[in-house]
Amino acid sequence: MQINLQKNMVMSLLVRDITHEKVDEKKVSEFNLGFNVEFSKEEFYVIFNCRVLVDKTKEILLVYKSIFKTHSEIDDDFKKSRFPYINAPSIAFAFLRAFIGNITMLSGFSVVMIPSLNFIQMYEDRKKQEEQELKTRSSEEKSDANEP
Repeated sequence: MQINLQKNMVMSLLVRDITHEKVDEKKVSEFNLGFNVEFSKEEFYVIFNCRVLVDKTKEILLVYKSIFKTHSEIDDDFKKSRFPYINAPSIAFAFLRAFIGNITMLSGFSVVMIPSLNFIQMYEDRKKQEEQELKTRSSEEKSDANEP
């Protein structure tokens, strides 16, 4: 399957003043990130939701959607593979990191340099959590079935 990262990405950006909110003095810059993957017939999307605290007074909220196009229909095997959860987010994250660094620099804020992330570890952690939730659900269903 051939996959191309589309030149177009969709994003939503909000910068808000948080001077009226209490901020931990030790956290000059804080970065939180979550992501998910969505599929359509011949495209899939890596969607990042991130929050960046800048200079203790500004918060950047960003939704960053990277579009990957395939040359064939996306099947269940591809959806279960590691590529959409490890490789594609790694590729898209490089653009997100650069965007945040540039937007903070060009806006006159302290430049925020986002650290690299280990998407392999994130994938493995997510799989372990899903397996644990499945085991918990299964044991709850068994105990419910045994009740009179």
